[in-house]
Amino acid sequence: TAVSSVAEPRFHILSQVAAVAVTEEVEDLFKLTLDDFYFSFGPGLRFLVPQFPLHLLFANKFRVIDGQVEWDDKWQFVLSFNMTNK
Repeated sequence: TAVSSVAEPRFHILSQVAAVAVTEEVEDLFKLTLDDFYFSFGPGLRFLVPQFPLHLLFANKFRVIDGQVEWDDKWQFVLSFNMTNK
């Protein structure tokens, strides 16, 4: 996904864990480390209607900084617009 000259690869690690890294230059995608990723964890509902690509999540964010997991202190609802691939 590219949004206003920002490259954003997304990876689903498990069904309830997602990771994303944001870079300003496409070339930086080849130099990513674990510290560059933002993670989220939590249950969600996905509407599998192609005309209605919504995903409602109740998620907590975390990052790995210098090998240590740093959790956000609050859970939050997240509404994402995504394309279903099933």
